[in-house]
Amino acid sequence: MVAALIARAWPPAALLAALAVVAWGEDLLLWMYTRLRPAEPRRVAVGEESGFPAAYDPKNKLYHWLWLAEPTRSVLGMESEVVEHEMYHKLALRRGEWLTFIVFGPDKYVRFTSAAYDLARVREVERALSEYYVLTRMKAWVGTGRPISKAAYLTSLWLVFYAGLAGPFALFALPVWLWRVRQFRRHYVEPVELTSFTHKITADALTASRHTLEMIAPADAAAFAAMEKWAVAFTDRAPAEVAKRFSKTYEGRDTAKRLINLTKWGEHVTRMYAYNERPIALYAFGSAPVYSLSLTRDNLAAAEFWLLREEAKALTGDLCRFPLMYGGKLLGSSREVQLAVDKFGRPVAVPIDSLPTVHSVIIGPSGMGKSWTVATWLLKLAEAGVRVVVVDPHGDYLYWAGIVGAQVLKVPGEVPDDLAEVLRQSQWFKRLLAELGSTDGADVAKWLEQRAAEKGLSPRAVPVSGRHVVFDITALSADSAAQMLWAAVLLIYLVSRYMREKSEKLQTVIVFDEARLLSKHGVRGGETLIAMIEDLVQGGRKFGFGVWFILQLETQLPHDLVRSAAIQLILGGNEMFVKGAAQSLYLEQADVNFLLAARTPGEAALGGQPTAMGVLRMAPRNIKYHVYIPLDRRLKPQR
Repeated sequence: MVAALIARAWPPAALLAALAVVAWGEDLLLWMYTRLRPAEPRRVAVGEESGFPAAYDPKNKLYHWLWLAEPTRSVLGMESEVVEHEMYHKLALRRGEWLTFIVFGPDKYVRFTSAAYDLARVREVERALSEYYVLTRMKAWVGTGRPISKAAYLTSLWLVFYAGLAGPFALFALPVWLWRVRQFRRHYVEPVELTSFTHKITADALTASRHTLEMIAPADAAAFAAMEKWAVAFTDRAPAEVAKRFSKTYEGRDTAKRLINLTKWGEHVTRMYAYNERPIALYAFGSAPVYSLSLTRDNLAAAEFWLLREEAKALTGDLCRFPLMYGGKLLGSSREVQLAVDKFGRPVAVPIDSLPTVHSVIIGPSGMGKSWTVATWLLKLAEAGVRVVVVDPHGDYLYWAGIVGAQVLKVPGEVPDDLAEVLRQSQWFKRLLAELGSTDGADVAKWLEQRAAEKGLSPRAVPVSGRHVVFDITALSADSAAQMLWAAVLLIYLVSRYMREKSEKLQTVIVFDEARLLSKHGVRGGETLIAMIEDLVQGGRKFGFGVWFILQLETQLPHDLVRSAAIQLILGGNEMFVKGAAQSLYLEQADVNFLLAARTPGEAALGGQPTAMGVLRMAPRNIKYHVYIPLDRRLKPQR
């Protein structure tokens, strides 16, 4: 407009438009085109033969390397600060390098962007990242965009309007603009929806105080965790820049603006020196707004995701506002079973054939849905082709048995027809008898008959022919000692029987509800059982079966056995239970808060769906979720 006004007095001044097109034409054209459709730089694949394929943007001279990345731990908000700070320093990002964490639905990626093609440097970045993520190198992310529409040429109409104001000399800029449009169509594409973002950060700086950061970081991280599609890119920024900016503001004229800026940059300096935070440049993208971060709808988001030009000034502590270390999962080419949804509504699945150990523990007080949760999970296992065997002391799994068609044996009135033979060959059974001080175990069948006769029953041998089996020991519920003894006998029988099979896949799950019956505190002979379970933990994985222990308290099995379980589920409960579990199982304060807020399944059912709430952890990495477990109504009698 200035050139148009000058051109009225001196017409050649209209030619300034041509210089403007050369200098800023691409940015203006990109801004104009994205009012209607998204656009991003075209990229080509390079370096396939090196094992580190990259996407190269020839227009902006940037290389992008991509990894599929699963976090090796699960922390959220301020809990993640130490880990993220450590990772940032190990990366040691250089000038012209960006790291971007990207989420598309269930998939997580890390992208390394550099202006230099330096494979040695890429290897350094990969080694640093591999301490925090399970990485899988991906093919070059070149995109599958559509060509830029020829309608882009219509943007030249602004020059016609300009010529009407500045005079005919302005039309000399038209060929330059048409050349710019041609280059734009050559170097840009319209991205597919999957890879295009609709929102980006518009703030020039994140200036929260440390106290404010501690309050808003969990909420911001939760907002992104619930988002279907988001990304955050960051790079290093010199500490001297912050000090220089602060000094300049401090020495400036005493105005209201100076006081505001002094406070803003003062917070940066305080966090740098009091909390050892480092200055960074940060750029966030998403598919929904986050107002505390000034993440708002912007047509340029899809392009800026690759251009990385309009960053916000921030500190490493601000990375806690993004769930960079949340939501990891075990990887492996195996069957997956969805066990729950996390607190953001995302499914939580377990690759059942890739679990590193053979056993799992489910811990929770009475009334919080422990047995109901397990029965719901067992339905999913059965659907996945896993054989399920349950030792049931309370009759909680009879409805489950009816649904899956499981064989039910009412022990000790009914026993497997090979029970005596399997026990006779078991060294563990012999050790159990010795620990019990029994002298009449030479004839195992007779010993079993005597134990049944003590309860007024005569055992009938029944062939175990069903794929799924429930050993119902509710007939012994009035005599805890007898129930404990038969639970121990059944455990030895089942472990001995299924250790005859070898399989890399999970074939069988043995479930012991009320595992206190097997503990050294619950039954004479407990020492033998614990020793057997410890051996099972060490080597049972190769036999294709696992044992699930259902506990009311984490102290009912040895601490090492609980801590090393492949799957740990701690359900909510009262303050005494939760704080005891927190201390023994090393739960964070956020875990405690979630468990204390847990509703009973009955309370949840008032909203339509009975649900159990708990903290789910998976070995060997510290993968942790706050979960809601939808419970199957068919498994519980209606009151």
